[in-house]
Amino acid sequence: MVGRFFHRMLMVIERGIPGFTTRVVAGTLRTVRSRTQSTIARAILFFELYLERTLHVVRQKSERPREGVASQFLLEVAAHKQKLLRRAPRNRMIFED
Repeated sequence: MVGRFFHRMLMVIERGIPGFTTRVVAGTLRTVRSRTQSTIARAILFFELYLERTLHVVRQKSERPREGVASQFLLEVAAHKQKLLRRAPRNRMIFED
């Protein structure tokens, strides 16, 4: 009777506690992984929303005027840019000494 009791206690200590600990740790890791994944996904969505709002603001601020003619300076800059873009890519650099 005493031997059977100690045998059962030894089985609980040898197998029960490690098995229970393994299940608890595995469950905790699953929960942490799931919450981390959810947090990262929410952060990505928030960042995407921020980028979309920023793009919207940039588009509003950088729209060209619908009326009127561009200034002479802007026309010259556009012509110069077109001329540079027609060059070979390695010759597009402008170095001023």
